[in-house]
Amino acid sequence: MSIYVDDIVYTRSSAEMMNEFKYEMMSKYEMPDLGLLRHVLGMGVTQIEGSMFIHWKKYTLTLLEKFVLKDCKPVSTPLVATDKLRRDDNYEYADENLNRKIVRSLLYLTTTDILFFSSLLARFM
Repeated sequence: MSIYVDDIVYTRSSAEMMNEFKYEMMSKYEMPDLGLLRHVLGMGVTQIEGSMFIHWKKYTLTLLEKFVLKDCKPVSTPLVATDKLRRDDNYEYADENLNRKIVRSLLYLTTTDILFFSSLLARFM
């Protein structure tokens, strides 16, 4: 079971155990049964025949729309490795707040994905 604010995600080793847990929780708390997990914390979840796939499609498309980047040309490496980054690069003024939001969103997108799989693998080491 995983709880984040008012979201509860749970799984089971048997259908009977899951139903027992679900009905016990619903009898004590005001809690609807939303069925199979589809989205949690921005991640999309697809369940097929005993397998679970986690993806970031909806979150990524939302970011592209939010930051008006949906029509940008995709590239394999978005930053040239040989470029030297400088605080003063003689370009016109950049919106620092917007740039912070973009970087924060990208950090969330990348670290949550890597952290999830790393922690999953670490449990079995």
